Amino acid sequence: MCGIRGSLSLWIIFFSERSHQTKVNGIVLDPTELLSGVVEGSGIDPIMFIVFTNDLIDVLERYGVTCKLFADDLKL
Repeated sequence: MCGIRGSLSLWIIFFSERSHQTKVNGIVLDPTELLSGVVEGSGIDPIMFIVFTNDLIDVLERYGVTCKLFADDLKL
């Protein structure tokens, strides 16, 4: 929707296809795919937040949900 094409779209895929593994009492659990979120502290983090919230706010407000934004936070 934002017109992201070419090599930039490949970077977004790189940052989005991630997994997480948990260790409990010395036992390592199987890796699990992360379905949402962006690596905190990455250079692309602020841009991805803006891209995600840009369309989300429009959709939610059509259904009467008020959205408040400040820096990198979204309150519904």
